[in-house]
Amino acid sequence: MSEGEDLKDKVSAALGSKLGGDAALAAGKAMAKRALDDLTLSPEQKQQRAHEDEAKRRSRKIKIILGGVIGIVAVLSLMSVLAALWKYAVGLLLVLGIGGAGWLFAKPKLAALKARATARLEAKKADERAASEAEAKAKAEAAAADAARAKQQKLEDELAALKQKAQS
Repeated sequence: MSEGEDLKDKVSAALGSKLGGDAALAAGKAMAKRALDDLTLSPEQKQQRAHEDEAKRRSRKIKIILGGVIGIVAVLSLMSVLAALWKYAVGLLLVLGIGGAGWLFAKPKLAALKARATARLEAKKADERAASEAEAKAKAEAAAADAARAKQQKLEDELAALKQKAQS
C-alpha cells in the first residue's frame, strides 16, 4: 500500500465517512500542490496562475449573480401571473364552495332515494320469489294428486282385473 493511500485511509477513518475523507484528501492535495507550485513556479507562471484563478473567481461570481437574477425574475413572473389570475382563483373557490354546499344538501336526499328504490326492488323480488314458490308448490301438489289418482286408478284396474279373473 502506498503512502498516499495510507494517508487517505487515515483521513477517511478520522472523518468517519468515505465521502468526507475523499473531500478532505482532495483539499489537502490541492493545498500541497499550491505550496509546491509557489516554491517551483517562476514569477511569470505565478502571475499566469493568479490570472487564471481570478478568471475562475470572476466566472463563478458571474454565474452566481446570473442565477440570482434568473431566480428573482422567475419569482416576480410567478407573482405577476398570480396577481393577474387571482380573480379566477376566487371564482373557482366560489364555484367549489357552492358545489360542496349543494353536495352536502343533496347527499342525504340521494341516499334516501336510493334506499327507497332498493327497498321497492327488494319487495318486488320477494313478491316474485313468493309467487314462484307458491306456483312451484301448487305444481308439486298437482303432481302429487295426479300420482295418487294414477295409483288409485291402477289399483282399481288391478282389482277389476282380479275380479274378472275370479269370475271367469
